[in-house]
Amino acid sequence: MESIGQKLREARMQAGIPLEQASSRTKIRVHILEALESGEMERIPGGDVYTRNFLLSYARFLGMDVHAILAEFDQARPAVKERAKILESGSAPVRWTDTPPAFGLRRRDGARLWGAGLAALLLVAIAVVLVAWLGGSQGSGETTRLPAVLEGTPAATGQPRDQEPEPGVGPPGQGPSDRAEGQAPVSGLPAASPRGEPPVASPPARSDATVPSTLAFEPLVLRAVVEQRSWMRVDVDGRTEYTGILQAGQERSWTANDEIRVRFGYAQGVRLYLNGHDLGLAGEDVVTRSFTREMLGRLEGSR
Repeated sequence: MESIGQKLREARMQAGIPLEQASSRTKIRVHILEALESGEMERIPGGDVYTRNFLLSYARFLGMDVHAILAEFDQARPAVKERAKILESGSAPVRWTDTPPAFGLRRRDGARLWGAGLAALLLVAIAVVLVAWLGGSQGSGETTRLPAVLEGTPAATGQPRDQEPEPGVGPPGQGPSDRAEGQAPVSGLPAASPRGEPPVASPPARSDATVPSTLAFEPLVLRAVVEQRSWMRVDVDGRTEYTGILQAGQERSWTANDEIRVRFGYAQGVRLYLNGHDLGLAGEDVVTRSFTREMLGRLEGSR
């Protein structure tokens, strides 16, 4: 790598271009250009794929033989040679990290193991709930009224649960013979008291509907603060709103009604905020994350 760096430095000096001017014109930071010229390319963040792109841009800016420079780099870095061909051909989406070939396999295996573990936990939880429910049903002193209904015994209405209706007492217009057939009262009036007391109107049913929370109408606002250069693709409610590279120090925000989905090329270089909640760094390497109203609800509930 030192020979590549020496060639870059000599080409720049022959052109009489200061390092700061080269940084301004190539949009590459000074410390990265210094690492390229010194041959210390392991100092460049993002791995070999980032380094190769920086090298391509810098050599092209200096008017050098780009193919010769990249060929020398690929010979020293054979692990990225094949991936570089794919990136240059444009037949695959750009990945901005040098991920080992087995990385995707490990992620898929981990996802399968995680899914199997979750299924096992759900089965255990269902079993515990069933055991608790069956145990509570057997130990309770109350008798369920469902068998009585199935056998033709009318359910009591407007009476305490521990008091059975007296024989022959029912809604107006229905005699004992009718009730023996297990028919429900057809009148909308409350059932008569078993001891001749005046009927008491049942209280109005309490509505379980609640006023919708303002959270249901609050838009999703995702703010990305770039700490290290990263490629991003942002889909807002199913439509692609942004695709490109954001430099360190830049900030971008997107607003959605239901979902914001982001593909990160260098996730550990981007810090995220959802409606003011600090979510931390986006992840590691190349990831896709989805931000929904359910996620916002969990964040609001944890306050």
